[in-house]
Amino acid sequence: RIFSISRPRGLVPNDPDFGKMAEDSLAILPASMGRQPPGGQPKKPEPKKFIPTQRGGLLLKDPKGEECPYSFSDSPAYVRNKKEDESAKRAAELEGKDATRGFLRGVEELAKKQKWDEAHQNLERRTAVPSGLFLVTRAVLRWKFGKYAGALRDTEEALANYSSSSKAGPLAAAFSSFMRICLGSEVRDRGSCSKEMRDLVEAWEEAERKTLSNHALGQGLFHPRSAERLPGPAEVVEGMEATDGSYVAASGIRIGYVFLKNLRDVSAPLIVHFHGSSETAADYRTPEIAQKYRDMQVHLLVVDYRGYGWSNGEPSLATFMSDAEPLAEKLPELLIQHGLAWPYLGGLILSGQSLGAQVAVHVATLYPKLFGAMVLDSALATS
Repeated sequence: RIFSISRPRGLVPNDPDFGKMAEDSLAILPASMGRQPPGGQPKKPEPKKFIPTQRGGLLLKDPKGEECPYSFSDSPAYVRNKKEDESAKRAAELEGKDATRGFLRGVEELAKKQKWDEAHQNLERRTAVPSGLFLVTRAVLRWKFGKYAGALRDTEEALANYSSSSKAGPLAAAFSSFMRICLGSEVRDRGSCSKEMRDLVEAWEEAERKTLSNHALGQGLFHPRSAERLPGPAEVVEGMEATDGSYVAASGIRIGYVFLKNLRDVSAPLIVHFHGSSETAADYRTPEIAQKYRDMQVHLLVVDYRGYGWSNGEPSLATFMSDAEPLAEKLPELLIQHGLAWPYLGGLILSGQSLGAQVAVHVATLYPKLFGAMVLDSALATS
């Protein structure tokens, strides 16, 4: 709008009433007129978006001052939490479905009638998406029929996908803990058990440790001795290169091993061997023994126990089998480290002599698909 202000007759600019009149006439104009640059106020910059740490919207200030392209709904933390929430909801829906409850009730009825084989077959044949309770039920029956690795796999899947379920999560954690204690393994899921079950698991673990520590079988069974570790790879006999290494078995515990690589046949089968109680892995890189394995056209990985060779700690019935589990899990990484491919097409053979036969059987039980064959020499008979 354009406003025209005329001077009233009879008033001159020097007249006191003129100033008052002019002030009243200009009251309708903006007070800031003439004080701003042309074009008005500059636009406010849009607030930068940062990944929020909590739900509730966008954070407009980042402590590091780094701009991030994520909004709250597409932040990695939000997406991860959303997937967990959806998984929990899906688990509750599956466990609440009449079809699922009816199927599990049918399995339960077969179990009450001691028809274990029929119940087990029904669970094995089911191909639909399983619920947490289904996995725990199948784990129990797989354990009964000696399928220990499958039982552990079921409980691990139940914990991974249905840990938020008030029923399946604690049941899977408790059963997994009891299975590992029975197998001589380390309990991994005690924290997901209910408080009552957690106390029971810890008490059972402690009783097992005391029993094995004081058992007569453990007295005089181990004969550890130290051995000097090679500073680097060395060809101990023509065509056979030895490398000494170690892996982490538990907190503060490193177990030594000797890797004998057959230079004459890089694609030869690999034997993973657990030696007897009076040997060390270093004994196998002597020229006499190394030559035998070279002529057999194989690679050889010999593993020590606590207190043997350059391994630290004290050997014990409570740990000598479970210490081998991290080796099996890290085998792909170890082979690549020593110049072999993974998956290893040459084939893996598990081997154990005397005391080491128990370790070999333990590893084969927990990782049945890792090895193509197993050789036991002078194995101990155990109950």
